[in-house]
Amino acid sequence: MHQKLKEHIEKIIPLSDDEFAFVLSHFSARKFKKHQFLIQPGEPVKYHYFIVSGLTKLVFTEDSGKQHIVSFAMEDWWESDFYAFYTQTNATMSLECLEDTEVFCISYENYKKLRNDFQKMERFLLEKANLGFLSA
Repeated sequence: MHQKLKEHIEKIIPLSDDEFAFVLSHFSARKFKKHQFLIQPGEPVKYHYFIVSGLTKLVFTEDSGKQHIVSFAMEDWWESDFYAFYTQTNATMSLECLEDTEVFCISYENYKKLRNDFQKMERFLLEKANLGFLSA
């Protein structure tokens, strides 16, 4: 599982084993079952998720109950309710597992710490954000 995260990061920046160990120390690994929610509307968004395996669906639900699928995220993708994550506000969307899913989670505090304390990861995170805008 760790190797997939390392390979993903190394598509953009090279990392020594010590550097990767430092990066990994900012993440936690979790497993979710099919139909389990990682994020639910009205709750704080604690994590940004790297999908190691599985499939998730990000959904916005109008007050009327009408649902809009915002995205699907699969292996090697990042997902969250990004607005709520970056502004540290409550979610307006839900993130549901469509399959059993394994992820690496990074909290907002660890995200900021990693970005601020390790210039290579700042570059990586900026590049991922830019690529995310392009794919939207």
